[in-house]
Amino acid sequence: MTPVSSPAIGRPLALLVVLLLAVPVSGCFDALPGLKDGAGAAAWPLEMTGVDLLHNDRGLTGKGVRIAIIDTGIDAGHDEFQDLVADGRLLWKDLVNGRKQPYDDAGHGTHVAGIIASQGEWSTVFNRGFYLKGVAPGATLIVIKAIGANGQGDEATVARAINIAVENEAQIIVLSLGGETRKIFGLFPATSEAETAVKAAVAKGVYVVAAAGNEGDDGQNCRVTSPASVREVIAVGAVDEDKKIGDFSCGGGTSSAADPDKKPELVAPGVAVLGPWKGNSYMLASGTSQAAPIVGGALALLLEAHPELALKNGDAVRKVKQTLMATAEEIGPLAPASAPNHHGYYGYGLLRADSLLAAYDK
Repeated sequence: MTPVSSPAIGRPLALLVVLLLAVPVSGCFDALPGLKDGAGAAAWPLEMTGVDLLHNDRGLTGKGVRIAIIDTGIDAGHDEFQDLVADGRLLWKDLVNGRKQPYDDAGHGTHVAGIIASQGEWSTVFNRGFYLKGVAPGATLIVIKAIGANGQGDEATVARAINIAVENEAQIIVLSLGGETRKIFGLFPATSEAETAVKAAVAKGVYVVAAAGNEGDDGQNCRVTSPASVREVIAVGAVDEDKKIGDFSCGGGTSSAADPDKKPELVAPGVAVLGPWKGNSYMLASGTSQAAPIVGGALALLLEAHPELALKNGDAVRKVKQTLMATAEEIGPLAPASAPNHHGYYGYGLLRADSLLAAYDK
C-alpha cells in the first residue's frame, strides 16, 4: 500500500496524453470578495437534488465514507475545512511536487472538495465559516494532487492517483477532469492508463464519478471525455438552477449502445455553484467539474445508510449505477415514461438523492 500521508516517489512526468480539467479556459469563474453569507446561494443544488431532505430528515452526512478527490489539491487552511482537519478526516498525497502538507496552487480542487465537504458553520465573530454546507460534510476526504497549477497533468499520474486511492480504501473516487480518448495512428481507440485504472477500481467495488467534460460555449459540439466515457464510470453533465443543460456540458450523442452504457448517465447542478477557493476565498464556478462531486457526495450518503453496498465488486457498482439512472428525475426533453429514457445531454435525468436512497430502503 502507498499511504496517502507519505511523500510521493519522484519520477518525471510523461506527457503522453494531456488531461485537462473539466472546467475549460472559457468556463465561468466569478470571485466573490467580501461576501458574508453564502447560505442562500449554496442551498439550491442541495434542494434540487433532494440532498437537503437526507440531511434534515435522516441526519445523513457521509460519516465513515472515504471519498478520493483527484485534482489540484486542497486549501486545508480554508475556514470551511476547519472541522474536517481537526477531526483527522483529511488525508493527503502530492504526486506533482511531493509536498507533505496539503495545498492548492490552482483553486479548482478546493472548490470540488468544498462542494462535497464544506462543514456548514455559521459566520460569527468566533467562527469565520461561510455556511456552505457540502453534500457529505461528514465524509473523510483522500485528496490526491495529480494536476498542476496550470490545470494540466498526464494520464500516468492520474492513473497512479486512482491506484493509490484504491489502495487506501477509497469507496468513491471523484474525477473532475477529462481528456480526449487515446487513438492509435489517430484512428483506432486505445485504452489509456487512466481508463485501465478506473476499470480496475470499479472491479473492486469502488464507485468512480467523472465530469462529462466541457467545450467552450457550445457543449452540443463535444462528446463525453475520457475517463467519463468508460462504461463502468458514472459520467455527469451539468444543469442550471432552472434544470436546463449548461451550454458547455458535453453529451453522448445518439448512441446505439444498450442500457446502461449510454453517456452521460445523469446530470446535476453545475452552473454558478458556490464553493470555497484557494486563499480562503469563495467562487461561483460553472462546469461539469461542479456537477460530478454532487453525485459523489450523494453516493456517500447512500453508503452511510447502506454500508453493505461499499467495496463489494463491479456487479454491485453496476446495480447502484442502474438505480441512480432509474431514480433520476426526467427533466427537459426527457418525457416521463414507464421505462427510463436517455437523452444525449441530459442522460437519464437529474440526480435525486432522496429517491436513490428510498429505492434501497424498501
